[in-house]
Amino acid sequence: LAEGEALSGTVGYFPPEVLRGKTGWTPAGDLFSLGVSLACLLTGVHPFLEFCPDGEGGRRLDETASLAKNARGLLRLYDPEWLGLSEEARSMVRKLCSRDPA
Repeated sequence: LAEGEALSGTVGYFPPEVLRGKTGWTPAGDLFSLGVSLACLLTGVHPFLEFCPDGEGGRRLDETASLAKNARGLLRLYDPEWLGLSEEARSMVRKLCSRDPA
């Protein structure tokens, strides 16, 4: 992103390099977003979203924590929701969500 340029889109689908301001959106960013979507479809859990208590007994999206986790680009493929997936499926998500998926 250029200095002063607004970040718009859906939290959790931005590639780490865009969040860190290293590049603008590229085709590699599309592959990253595809990997996030695939992870959601396969596990039912978004790999980068973090939630916190909302003060009313529920939970709300913690955008700051989610963006920080997303910017690191680290998938925790050992979490319980990943255990039932084949190694091929985990490998595909890992490659798509890597810092250089192209």
